[in-house]
Amino acid sequence: MLCLVHGYGLTGSGSNQWTRSIARGLCELGETVHLVCQENRPEQFDFIAEAHAYDPSGEPTLLFRRNVPFRGRCIMHRPLLEILPTYVRPAPDVTSMASILDLPREKLDDYVARNEATLRRILADHDISAVHVNHVVLMAVAVHRACRAAGVPFGVMPHGSAIEYVVKHDERMRELARAALADAHTIFLLSDEMRERIQSVFPEITDAEAKMVMASAGVDTRQFQVIPRSARMESIGRLKDAMADSPRGCRLDQQRALHEGLREDLELDELLALLAGFSDFPPKLPDEAVEKRLDGIDWTSDDIILYVGKLIGYKGLPALIVAFPAILERRPNARLIVAGRGNLRGALQALVYALADGHRRLARNILEWGGAVEGEERLPFERPIHFLHNLERRDLLDAYFERAACADLIDKVIFTGYLEHHLLCHLFPCCDVAIFPSVVKEAAPLVVPEAMASGCFPIGTDYAGMGTSLDVAAEAVPDDIGRLMRLRHDPRYTTCDIVENVPRALEHTDDYREALRDLAVRRYDWRSVAGSLATHMKAMAGYASTANWSDASRL
Repeated sequence: MLCLVHGYGLTGSGSNQWTRSIARGLCELGETVHLVCQENRPEQFDFIAEAHAYDPSGEPTLLFRRNVPFRGRCIMHRPLLEILPTYVRPAPDVTSMASILDLPREKLDDYVARNEATLRRILADHDISAVHVNHVVLMAVAVHRACRAAGVPFGVMPHGSAIEYVVKHDERMRELARAALADAHTIFLLSDEMRERIQSVFPEITDAEAKMVMASAGVDTRQFQVIPRSARMESIGRLKDAMADSPRGCRLDQQRALHEGLREDLELDELLALLAGFSDFPPKLPDEAVEKRLDGIDWTSDDIILYVGKLIGYKGLPALIVAFPAILERRPNARLIVAGRGNLRGALQALVYALADGHRRLARNILEWGGAVEGEERLPFERPIHFLHNLERRDLLDAYFERAACADLIDKVIFTGYLEHHLLCHLFPCCDVAIFPSVVKEAAPLVVPEAMASGCFPIGTDYAGMGTSLDVAAEAVPDDIGRLMRLRHDPRYTTCDIVENVPRALEHTDDYREALRDLAVRRYDWRSVAGSLATHMKAMAGYASTANWSDASRL
């Protein structure tokens, strides 16, 4: 039997979605798969046949057992934790999670020990032939120790977040990751760029290249579909019906209070106080009255630009917000939909309000304060700052701000809050362009194949795994159209490229919807991705030598 290990839940981030989809795909293929993760609502997933919770010593308690409508079955195991270590700092009022970089050593020791105890029990009780673990830390540490003791081979799939946000900033984490990768039987890669990153960050792993195997991101091509413009209103109706009974996150009164509290001469500490009040809502829910915002869109004729993902500075959203008034100059009926959650939500909405209200100084200050408005280091958002400086040098800045103040931005930029995939599958096909201007290296962003499967034209930073995904997407279109998918990573040009590429792409999106969809089906369907992974993991099963295990017994 195969075992998948993931340190988080099964919804939200790319690695969460990858794990859920692979587990489901394996069940469809008839496999029995053991899944170790932190999903706290396993009953909502129809492929999970059993769920168990484990105390700190590794003793299990059965949560439920049931029949499932698949040839195979998934057995989920959840170690009970005191705190969940994360790669990105959670909101200040969240006490159940903390950044790995902020946690003391004893908390990290406890986290790894609890997971190791669970894994040891699973490996002892079940005939596990191979283990796959996401991220190079911290679950890979627990897997490394448990598999070494049991003589079971394991493979590690690195994702960009653990490397970029943790490993590169903490030598102790880098050493733990190095030990796990060095002793892994296989290093699964989601992009060619990740191969170079592993070799660069861990040059002392001399046999890394020989252990690398290409895997893939994927998409449920049955969930996402292409629809004609005439059917968009119907699809949005299904979206509204699907979230009709959902509790809500960001409230209208919070948005009004933020807007009313902004002024041109606002200082940083005053803005932070406003943002603290604004952010007091459950993060993983749709906004209050988001249906009314969606009803204000003409779905048959408006140009719909979509961002889906975390609302954090690393995703490049400030550049997209600053670019949007210039996009509207060329495509006046454009609408920008921002779907997601994150610590930058309030600052992004404040930036929209500042631009709409003509608060030039405040808008520029938000960009200069940068990470401080997100709760991170006070580093400026350099991509939109470069764009504004360039306008200023060309004596075009006044005209930009005047257009922004007259562009009806508050109505044309729609924040939806957090939307699960059972909601996004109704929204994606109603959009023309999906844009992902990430400023850090992405391993294999799932949003690109999801956009393709919906016939939505993807645009992203031509960098790392995002660039690799765009290479595939570009196969569906002529070369001159494919170039519009790519934004230069150089901070001096990214925002300018958004302004230039998005309007041009909107002229052609209807021509290539079916071609993008067909390519996504051929290259990214989850069942084929899961089958390929199972083949590689079964090939690992004969490996049980512990001759080269390194000492990973202590953090």
